[in-house]
Parts: sequence; structure tokens; C-alpha cells
Amino acid sequence: MNTNKLQSFAAEARTSLMKAVRARIDAALEPNSLAQSDSPRAYRELTEEIQRNGGGEQGRAKTAERHAYRWFNRIIALRYMDANEFTGVHVVSGEELDNPNALPAVLSAAKRGEFEDEIFGGVGTKSKVLPTIQALLFVFN
Repeated sequence: MNTNKLQSFAAEARTSLMKAVRARIDAALEPNSLAQSDSPRAYRELTEEIQRNGGGEQGRAKTAERHAYRWFNRIIALRYMDANEFTGVHVVSGEELDNPNALPAVLSAAKRGEFEDEIFGGVGTKSKVLPTIQALLFVFN
């Protein structure tokens, strides 16, 4: 099997993810950013991690790389699980695995109001959580 295309894709995906993570870090560190007021603990932990990684540009770059690799590995693991039917509902893949533009099946199911009983089966859980989920889905629609 020729893995050159796969290696190229993985490198490009990691680079793209690192740029996106770095942009979010930079936005969070802007003076008076929402991150500072909405999530002060997360903001403090981010600034502490940047300092542990050398501070300044170096600390930001290392922090972005670390988090990008973490998310890349998670996304790839979820895709592997989807492809091998380890997940009940596909988490990162669409219901049609060959359609790269499809919404993840878990999101499509949530939009239809379908939730796994193992997660939402507790007494009253679904009725308590459903309005919040539907509001979030409406925002991102």
C-alpha cells in the first residue's frame, strides 16, 4: 500500500490544526478577550502553560503544537472507530462514510432529537438536557 498520500494528508491536517489552535490562543490572549472574562480559570491555565513552555512566542508555539497534536490524535482515533463500527453512531463521519461533506452522524441524530439511551436514559435527564442541546444546535445551524 502506498502511504505517501496519507502521510501528506496527515502532515497538512496537523499543520492546519496547529494554525487554527494558534489563532484561538492568540485571540484568547488579546487584551480584554472573552476568554479572560468568560473562562478565567481556563485563561489562567493557558497563560501558565505558555510560561512553562518558555513564554512569549516560543511558549505560544509549543502550546499550540501540543494541543493541536492532542486533538489530531483524538479526531483520528474517532475516525478509526467510526470506520470500524466501534461507535453506535458515527462521531466524526457522516452516515454515508463516502460523503466527506456530510454532517457527523451524531450531529444529524441530535438534530432529529435522537439520543442514545445509555447516555440520556436517566430519569428526567433527556428532558433536562434536550432544550440546551437543541438551543446549541440552533445556534450552529
